[in-house]
Parts: sequence; C-alpha cells; structure tokens
Amino acid sequence: MKLTHSRLLRKATLLSTLPLLTITPSALADSLTSDTAVSSDSFIEALSYRGSPTDRTADSGPSWSLEYSRTSSTLGTISDVSHGFSGGVAYRTTGGWEIGGGLYRGTTPDENLTSFGPNFRIGKSFDLGANVPLNHAKPRIFQAGSTRKENATPLEESDASDDGDEPFRPSFELAANFGSLAYQQESAATAGTATPVKRNGRKTRLPANTPNSITQSSFGLDASWSCLDWLSLNASFMKYRYSKNINTFLQYLDSPLAARTGGSGFSSTVGSFPESMTVVGTTLSPTDFWDVDLSAALSHAASGQSETKAVKILANRDLGKHWRLGGGVERSTSELVAETIGHLSIGYLF
Repeated sequence: MKLTHSRLLRKATLLSTLPLLTITPSALADSLTSDTAVSSDSFIEALSYRGSPTDRTADSGPSWSLEYSRTSSTLGTISDVSHGFSGGVAYRTTGGWEIGGGLYRGTTPDENLTSFGPNFRIGKSFDLGANVPLNHAKPRIFQAGSTRKENATPLEESDASDDGDEPFRPSFELAANFGSLAYQQESAATAGTATPVKRNGRKTRLPANTPNSITQSSFGLDASWSCLDWLSLNASFMKYRYSKNINTFLQYLDSPLAARTGGSGFSSTVGSFPESMTVVGTTLSPTDFWDVDLSAALSHAASGQSETKAVKILANRDLGKHWRLGGGVERSTSELVAETIGHLSIGYLF
C-alpha cells in the first residue's frame, strides 16, 4: 500500500484517512500555515488556520482549527485531483485536561467519490517536576514566550520578545483518539446498471451490483514526553476497522492509481485503507530559533497485508517574531513502490 508519511502523521498532516484534531498549548495563538509536499507523481498543498481567543502565553482555554488541502496525482495518462476540508474545536483546562472534536469531508470529483466523518480526542497532561531554567530560549513561533540573549545578533534580537525567560517544566501527555469516516461512490449502481466516472476527460463504466460505500472506524492512543528543554519524544498507534469487505469495494472503485499498489488501497489522491499505523518521533531544539523533527512510521494495509515504511526529517527556523520556515525530505518504501518526497512549510503568527 502506498502511503505518504504526511498521511501517516496526520496530527498536522495532509489528506489523512482519518484527520484528527490535536490541540496543545503551543497551538493557542492565531497562525496561518502552508504545507507543501512534492514527489515525482503527486503534489499536495494544505492551508491551515489555528486560533484561540486567549493570550498566546496561556496554557488553557478554547482553540479551533480549519484546513483545506488539494492533492494532484498522475499515473501515466490518468490524473486525479482530490480536495479535503476539515475543522474542529477543543478546550484545555488549567488542570491539563483537553477535549476536542472535528469534522472532515473529502472529494475526488473524477471518481465520483466523497468521504465524510467526525473525530474526537480526549487527553491529559501531567507535570513531571518543578520548573527548570532554560539552557536557551526554548519558546519559538507558535509557542509561548521567548528569551533575550546577551550579545544577540540583530536577527536574534528581532526574534526575541520582551516577555523574559520562561522556565521549562517537564511534562507527559497521553490522549485517546476516536473517529469514523464514510466513503461513498456517488450514482450508486443498481441491478443491471453501472456507475460512470470521468478520468482524464473520458467516461468510464464501473461494475454494477458491487458495494459503493464503506465506513472506516478507528481508535488510537498517542503519547508525548517533554523531557528536556531541547528534547521531546512522541509516539502514536492507530487501529482501523471496516464495515465491508475492502477488496470488493476497491475492485468496485477500480481506481487506476490504486492498481499501482495491486489493489491494496486507494491512490494517494483518494485515501487508503490501513489496518494499523505506528509512528514514533522526536523534536530537537539545538538553538534558540531552530528545531529539527525526526520521525518514522510503519503502516499495515488491511487489504493484502502489505507493509509501508517511511522516515522523515524536517528542519524549522523562526524568522523574526512572526514568520517560520521549514523544509525537509521523506522516504517511503513498500514491497511495490519507493518514493522520495520533498516538504516545504511556511507559517505566520498573528
């Protein structure tokens, strides 16, 4: 099954099979972000807005997010374009509890395919010790606070705010995620008829008397440990179940891009049918305004039991008080395909 790592890491990802809303204290500030992923046969662009009525230094209160994503993928003369829309709200208490929920809708017009469903999240953050002085200015853009250094360069001076030093506090967070996503092929086939789809300007007839819908439900846990002011660790696991036989549904969809993976899942423009996903990662903050994200993911397909592995490295730099620039590379491999993906991220904090 072909899966991009950005899909495996949907906490802030593009066109996930089940988009999940994740709200952390660092998200409690109005921000606009553009994420782009490019490979030899696909182009993904996502725009996300996250906001909160509370001050950015607050570690509690309500927050919300909106996202639009567009994916274009090509295989030979066949091209598909998909659109994804998601939004959600969450609330974090002063005691460290958070609860949130959201909705996702996806469309692939040339396949007459839509997807829609809710997702929910509940979690708890635990303090693991007293405040620890920072070795450097841990907070950066999209995070609370900042630290001004002696002998700082003009760029570093512009990056730093006047809030003063904010001590680091070790913490551990555990959360549970639930979701449901219903896929529907429009113009449902009935006895003796077939469903038309348009691919690359040409109409194609899909088989009649086969399932034209399926529902994916999921449950997962994720954990994050902020152990040092310059180091944090995270891991997540998701398990998926389906309402119908996946192979039959995939055969009905007859997506040409799905054929690339031997019918083991949707194309990257349509989605995918995993049985489970495991992701581990770490964030390093070597300097005041740099951080580096390292992550690895493993996915097992529900159809055919194929396995996909992905590794990703992404570096981010704060530019002044408002801008953030990131870039990196990802490598995804399976039994049938290997793919290199480039990533670019641009963010603005209001």
